[in-house]
Amino acid sequence: MIAAATGPQSRAARRSSRDAARRQLSTLTERELETARAIADGLGNPEIAERLRISIATVKAHTGNLFTKLAVENRVQIALLVRDAED
Repeated sequence: MIAAATGPQSRAARRSSRDAARRQLSTLTERELETARAIADGLGNPEIAERLRISIATVKAHTGNLFTKLAVENRVQIALLVRDAED
């Protein structure tokens, strides 16, 4: 069982997952991508606004765009996509 999880097939599956996540993230603007990375780092809207030097309203707008463009329902799904793309 462990061999199956760590064997070549799982490596190929991880690569496929990474490539798919990267394709999804490639549709984002640079600011949306920065927002997605900040979400993946576990930051809330005020912290993201401070990090990116934008207003909280702009963070909310970027986050809404992320939900639409990435076809996700919550911030955890955004974080998982970012992590998959960087894996």
